[in-house]
Amino acid sequence: MQARSQSFIGRATQSDISIAIHFENAFNILYKSNGYQDHIGIPYLFLVRQFLELGLKYN
Repeated sequence: MQARSQSFIGRATQSDISIAIHFENAFNILYKSNGYQDHIGIPYLFLVRQFLELGLKYN
């Protein structure tokens, strides 16, 4: 329950790079999961695309 009490959901952010970092964290969690590759492939690629998009916007 500790992680849920410190959630960032609903909080405003001023920087695309901080959102990109959250996408990277989610990507790493999904990558380390034991889910079937067929089930995590599309969400995995979506997170990579979002991370890259926001990283490029930041630059």
